[in-house]
Amino acid sequence: MFQKITGLYAGATALILSLSAGAMWAEAVVLVDFWRSMEPAAFVEWYRAYNPMLVAFYKPLQITATVMALALPIVIRLESGRWSPAALTTAVLGVAIIALFFIYFKAANAEFLSADPELAARIPALLESWSAWQWLRTGTGVASGIAGIAALRR
Repeated sequence: MFQKITGLYAGATALILSLSAGAMWAEAVVLVDFWRSMEPAAFVEWYRAYNPMLVAFYKPLQITATVMALALPIVIRLESGRWSPAALTTAVLGVAIIALFFIYFKAANAEFLSADPELAARIPALLESWSAWQWLRTGTGVASGIAGIAALRR
């Protein structure tokens, strides 16, 4: 019975990690290109208006994915009596996604919301940097999802 629950948990973890990676990919491809197409002042206005919705969507998705990824190796260890390298990799990569938020995105997103009168002039360069970091985060998310899928083969 516990083995079946572990399999369901591992499958759900792989699914949520893959959904999170897909959402990050959509942000990198769709939103960043949309933002770049806007005049800098219009982007700042748009970002200020829609930031609460972006946070409401991404925050619970990424927190859930991270918590599930962190628990995955423990759940598998309890069931099998051994540590799963794939599950441990999933957990490390899940933490890396959240770490990237604190390393870069928290300050960058706050800068988009700042009242700095010179902000619009810096938007093209800020979006270039934001995009590069987003691709790093997206790649980490994809790798985490793949590791989560590999953990299913315990």
